[in-house]
Amino acid sequence: MQQLIVAVNRLKDEIRELASQMESFSKSPSQQLTRKYLDNEAACAILHVSNRTLYKLRSEGEIPFITIRRKIIYQASDIYQYIEDKLKKRQLLFKRKKE
Repeated sequence: MQQLIVAVNRLKDEIRELASQMESFSKSPSQQLTRKYLDNEAACAILHVSNRTLYKLRSEGEIPFITIRRKIIYQASDIYQYIEDKLKKRQLLFKRKKE
């Protein structure tokens, strides 16, 4: 009987650990891009920028956003497009430097 209780407790611990890992996986930046909308925290994590830099990108019109009840939301596709545009600009600059 004691062995059964120990086995059940180990199983509970393993289930908690798996649940914790699943939660952290769902919050990873790469996983966030599969979502349709992102909050500030997710956008900052994907772009590897601070809140202040994200604010600057917003205020300069580089990244579109919407506000719902004082919460700022970004479309994941807009964040992806911003990254693509930056990569294209860098590639063009690199080609010009080579010439």
